[in-house]
Amino acid sequence: MFIAWLPASAPSLQSGSRSCSEGLFYVSDREIKPPLRTSDEQRVIPRVIYSTGHSRCVVARLHAAVMRWQKLFPDHAYRFYDDGARERELQQPSHSFPHLAAVSRCIHSETMKADIWRYLVLWKYGGIYTDLDTA
Repeated sequence: MFIAWLPASAPSLQSGSRSCSEGLFYVSDREIKPPLRTSDEQRVIPRVIYSTGHSRCVVARLHAAVMRWQKLFPDHAYRFYDDGARERELQQPSHSFPHLAAVSRCIHSETMKADIWRYLVLWKYGGIYTDLDTA
């Protein structure tokens, strides 16, 4: 698990069909509206959990892991990036990383792209990252 220290919020990633093939379960994002008054206004780590996978349609074991994260952290948003959402994030213009989009197009390993995406999202938005298969 990686933890980022920069506060921010990421855009919603819900897109595409919510139907999956038989035996697969759809992973939904969960947004949490902040309370009107909060006792932790000085909080450094935003209350958002990120994970990624090839598709939002996952096997039961992975879906159960996502549900456990959401149950363990009911006050945290949950954001899932599939391959398409991850690629769109890497292609976004960035003043801090002006060559990132061009470099990411040269990387053919999806694992390497996921590693770069992981650090980018935590740097850009802050929050917690967890692998999809952990809970």
